[in-house]
Amino acid sequence: MASASGATKIMKGRKNLPGNRSDPGWEHGIDVDSTNRRVQCKYCGVIQSGGVYILKHHLAGTSSNVEACPNVPEEVKQKFIDLLRTHTEESQKKKRSRHGIDDDNDDDEVEQVKKRKGKNTMDCFVTKTKTKNQTTINQIFKKQER
Repeated sequence: MASASGATKIMKGRKNLPGNRSDPGWEHGIDVDSTNRRVQCKYCGVIQSGGVYILKHHLAGTSSNVEACPNVPEEVKQKFIDLLRTHTEESQKKKRSRHGIDDDNDDDEVEQVKKRKGKNTMDCFVTKTKTKNQTTINQIFKKQER
């Protein structure tokens, strides 16, 4: 019994599981073969493999490893362009937050460091010390000779 409720929770969490088609891309495509993730475009009839993700790029006309749909209405095309853009921005924000990068202050801090150092290379992010703390092999042998 516990496993059945767990499966229901997983199904609600993932948008593209068979039987759970809440993704807006499914309004414009037909699932041909769910095991191979093949989807047919309702506008031009082209069958794409790669699931609803590839269908969205097909409808948006991004030319991202897929041919653009010639028959898609302009408002649908714009809808998917906006959808993909917001998805990309959200994904980038998640990656930045995972790495501890703050979007608001990051650009300002980098500019301040560049101005302070006056360089446009990675050297502006590294602090240089004037004293050498690491002993070399030659220094060790010289100490033994003394």
